[in-house]
Amino acid sequence: MDNEQIKDNFSKGAQTYDSHSDVQLVTAQKLIDFGPQIKPKKILEIGCGSGNYTLLLAKKYSDAKITAVDISPDMIEIATEKLKGQYAEFIVSDAEKIKLKERYDLITSNATLHWFSEPAKALQSYKTALDEKGIITFSYFGPLTFRELSDSIKTTMGEDRLISAEKFLDKISLARMLDGIFSRVIIAESDIVAESSNLLDLLTKIKYTGTRGVGLNNPYLFGKDKLAKVESAYLEKYGKIISTYQIFFCMVMP
Repeated sequence: MDNEQIKDNFSKGAQTYDSHSDVQLVTAQKLIDFGPQIKPKKILEIGCGSGNYTLLLAKKYSDAKITAVDISPDMIEIATEKLKGQYAEFIVSDAEKIKLKERYDLITSNATLHWFSEPAKALQSYKTALDEKGIITFSYFGPLTFRELSDSIKTTMGEDRLISAEKFLDKISLARMLDGIFSRVIIAESDIVAESSNLLDLLTKIKYTGTRGVGLNNPYLFGKDKLAKVESAYLEKYGKIISTYQIFFCMVMP
């Protein structure tokens, strides 16, 4: 998906995002715990969305000034309201192309960089905005995310049916990219497994967290008959509608 489509998707899902983003919340907490034991004075958050991770940053680093960037003005509006009274500034901008003039102790991002068209270029830009001892941390969804859904779709519709997550970088490719930019790279991997009441519930959750990669707007999933066939294949193999999220937690230093 291009950046304009991503912007549109997240803007459309802004009002309902929090009610469907339980996995993103778990990932945010894991990223906070994974983060370095430092006391940054200035933090840049990339892709702040509705501000849930921003709020965790504000609580952990209460003395730091946070600058949070997101491509969706609707998300920024919600985040601004959520962070009232906190030392945070919100900017509507494409974080992949933003020109950074300040320097930061910590640049961080939760569940965003896997949507970038040129993540290496963006990370190189963020590197130049780090203080001498600055650190970048981020969570990144891997290509095995929604593996059960992908398998069920291919079983029903054919092997050529790809979902968006399959285009994300695997751990080896991600490490290779980061090693080409940074002097020190740490990557931890974790699977988060969620359960949905039915296939439609899962697809709705995907749709309203902005990803749309396998949402209800995909032509090959339209119609009750096709949905029923995919759900039947899903239940036959897995017994219930579970979805695994493959998450890489990354910490890099210049």
